[in-house]
Amino acid sequence: MLDNDANTVLFGFNESFGGKFPEDSRTYIDGMTVLSTLDCLVELVDGKVTATVFTCGVDRGCDRHRGQQVPIEVGPGHPRFRACLERWEWHAVRIDRAELATCLVFGPCGDPNSPARTGPNR
Repeated sequence: MLDNDANTVLFGFNESFGGKFPEDSRTYIDGMTVLSTLDCLVELVDGKVTATVFTCGVDRGCDRHRGQQVPIEVGPGHPRFRACLERWEWHAVRIDRAELATCLVFGPCGDPNSPARTGPNR
């Protein structure tokens, strides 16, 4: 658990990036780029429990490597919560750190003109 108060709890998943991550859930790589672990914010709002998953990734780069906010319905009739968390935990542990670094250094993976996609000029 990273933080909590009367109506919210923020859980962090420290196995993100294969467990090779500092204690803090957010790290600035170069002063601008944020590397984030998998986190889940559970809130009580107007008598309803809501959850938002913040996926493991970076704040810039391609869609595959960029972290996302995923709202999840929580409650007895919504078994999707556990399945969703398990999916994102699996992704957080197995994220390819070398591929992510290449995406950040050479440009977004989806850019056909990116050196990460085209290779060095010869």
